[in-house]
Amino acid sequence: MPTSPPPALFDPDHFTVQIKDILVSALPMLEEVRNYGLALFSRCSIRPPGGDENLAILLPYLHLLEMLDAVIVLLPASAIAPARLQLRSILEASLTIEYIAQADTARRGHAYLLVDALEEREFMKRLDPQSKEGQKLRLDLGKGSILADFDKHFGASEIASGPQFPSTLLDKPPFKDVWDEYTRLASTKIQRNQIRWYRLFDGPRSIRQLAYKLGRGSEYEFLYSRMSAAIHVTAALRRQVEVAGPETGNVRPLRDPREIFNVCRLSHALSIRATKPVLLYFRPQENQRSIEWYIREIKPNFDRFCQIAASYQSNGKTTRDTSAKQ
Repeated sequence: MPTSPPPALFDPDHFTVQIKDILVSALPMLEEVRNYGLALFSRCSIRPPGGDENLAILLPYLHLLEMLDAVIVLLPASAIAPARLQLRSILEASLTIEYIAQADTARRGHAYLLVDALEEREFMKRLDPQSKEGQKLRLDLGKGSILADFDKHFGASEIASGPQFPSTLLDKPPFKDVWDEYTRLASTKIQRNQIRWYRLFDGPRSIRQLAYKLGRGSEYEFLYSRMSAAIHVTAALRRQVEVAGPETGNVRPLRDPREIFNVCRLSHALSIRATKPVLLYFRPQENQRSIEWYIREIKPNFDRFCQIAASYQSNGKTTRDTSAKQ
């Protein structure tokens, strides 16, 4: 007989019923933001003026929409904890878009592309059994590693067909300027694997500094320092256990929906904020229509969502009436 999980630890049907009235407005709102974003991405991708720097705006935006779509998929299943982990990725994509589109776009965009290509090249070297890096990796794995036999599944043909960055591009602007700056930083005490694309040309030294430079420090502190702590499992105790008394505690069950309001609010706000610089950079003539779209298609559901959230708060209603006593 297959194993049945303890209902006190896993009862998703119970929680999906609890959040049904919340999702009536939240899901259409997020789905419309995603769909509008995909349509905008498609319009902006049709022969925009400029060079390769356009990729450094459009592809992070597509990544953001993919993470938003993951949130949309997870919410109806009441998988709120995994959904909130997408918010960190959404924030980082939005910071990338804003910083590149803000100023010096050609250099910043090419810095993003070059550093990404260099990081990929280093990774591919580690996969190649003929390289020194690849030989060291195989020694480090050892026979007991779950990846010890990965050579059987990832052969030389896949390595050879991996992403390539023609070295001839490094001799031509604007990549040449970026490469010169990268090698200058690499010649200092900074290790190559610590050179982030936004650090080139006297840019911010960390993602935290980047967020503050863009006026997004509060989002960084909340999403990186608090909500995404679960990525590193540093928040397992405070997130999973609630003290119910001097001698007892409650463990949250899987699919616990208590953070659904924060996840929905932030998914909406971060995605809308990232959409604006994409629109203004590629199609500023659509700005007024975009405002009208938001008022017509998003605001009614957003207002209903806010009313529900306020109702839960004012009535002391909660989405966490089940837990497992330990």
